[in-house]
Parts: sequence; C-alpha cells; structure tokens
Amino acid sequence: MVTHRLANRLGLTGLCLVAVAAMCLGRTSLTPLQLLDGLRPAGGAPPLSATLAPLCLPRVVLAVAVGVALATAGLLMQTVTDNPLATPLVLGIGSGAHLAVLLAMALAPQWGRSGVLLSALLGAAACAVSDIIRRCGSEGMIVNGSADWGISDPLSLPKVIRHMQHDGHDERTIRRLVFENAMALYSQCDRWQPELKMTPVDPREFQR
Repeated sequence: MVTHRLANRLGLTGLCLVAVAAMCLGRTSLTPLQLLDGLRPAGGAPPLSATLAPLCLPRVVLAVAVGVALATAGLLMQTVTDNPLATPLVLGIGSGAHLAVLLAMALAPQWGRSGVLLSALLGAAACAVSDIIRRCGSEGMIVNGSADWGISDPLSLPKVIRHMQHDGHDERTIRRLVFENAMALYSQCDRWQPELKMTPVDPREFQR
C-alpha cells in the first residue's frame, strides 16, 4: 500500500511538472513566475505572459484529460479481458475499426465524417464483443441493436452475427446472445409481448 501511495504521489508530481514545463516552453518561453502572473486575474501582468498563459493552459488541460481518458480505457480493457497485455492492436479492435472505416469510405462516401466515425465504432465493437465472449462466456450477456445519434445502420446486429460466425463462434452461442438471453430477461416482465412474426422490411428504406 505504501508503495502504491508513493507511486501515485510521484506520478502526480511528475504530471504537474510536465504540465508547467509544457506551458513555459515553446517558441516564446516563460518563466514559472511569468506564467503565474499571466494566470492571475489582476491587470498588472506583462502583456506577453498575460496573452500566452491563458492560451497555453486550455491546451495542457485538454492534453491531460485525453491522457487520463486513454489510461482509463486501457485499464478497463485489461480488467474486462483479464489480460494485462490487452491493447486494441492485440485484441484486433484497432484492425476492426480500420477495416470498417475503409469499407465505409469505399462503399458509402456520402455518409461523411459521422458515417466514418460510426463505422469505426461498429467495427471496433464487433471485434471487442467477439473477444470478450470467447474469454468470459455468453451467459448473462446480450448483444442488442443500437440507437444511433448519427446515421443509423439497421444491419449492425446482422453484421456482428456475421463477424462472430467468421470468428469461430458456434450458432448456439450466437443465438443465446442475440435472442435467448434477451428473451429470458425481458420475459420476467408480465407486460412483455414480443411480436416475433413481423414482415421483413427492406433496410434501404430507412437509410439516408
């Protein structure tokens, strides 16, 4: 416990020093005192520090926030997969996102940036779901459709099923994930009355 606390304190101290250095160093360098004077609300600061300090601070704060987000994502990935070496490249998540982006740019360039972003998320999610299910089992898991904020893809669930089939999952596991587990959960509600005999609709009617 003492070692962890010491490591945390050293890491936080190092982060603060690097942040101060990032704001002080550059084409136009500032001393720590000039930086502090520029961040003060008083109007007596020299023009140079008063101009550079407010510009540097948001960028450094954003860089720290991005680093914290990446570290948190890596921690969650390694915890969920129970693999201390798990990374998007090792699990194939990055490759799945890259492939989905290339397919979207080649087959549907009219989707624009939002379509490319959605394709990357779907490609990464398909690979992540496949690996997590292989490691943790399919009991208690549900792979459901998505309600997208951008361009909706009504075929997202069939695409996940096809990816799992190509990735070696048996049909029993896939059916449990996309149908049986959800039915078992929702059937606990007395008002659950699913319509399983619906007429198929051409998905192109819902795509823009």
